[in-house]
Amino acid sequence: MRVSCFGRSAFEHTVKNKAPRPVNDDILTFNTQSSSQWDGFRHYGAKDGSYFSGYSLEDIQTSTRNGIHK
Repeated sequence: MRVSCFGRSAFEHTVKNKAPRPVNDDILTFNTQSSSQWDGFRHYGAKDGSYFSGYSLEDIQTSTRNGIHK
């Protein structure tokens, strides 16, 4: 993915040679929120700064509200 989603960092793929051995490591760097699925309602708020069910940023940062937690 050459274009980042929602202003996030773009996907990066680096091949690191492990010389003198004939080995290469793949290093993948990506933002886990730049996909087609989100694991809860905490990741994206409305333009007014509220989140699902009217929670604020402070509400979701200090609790498990709108998450996938128990």
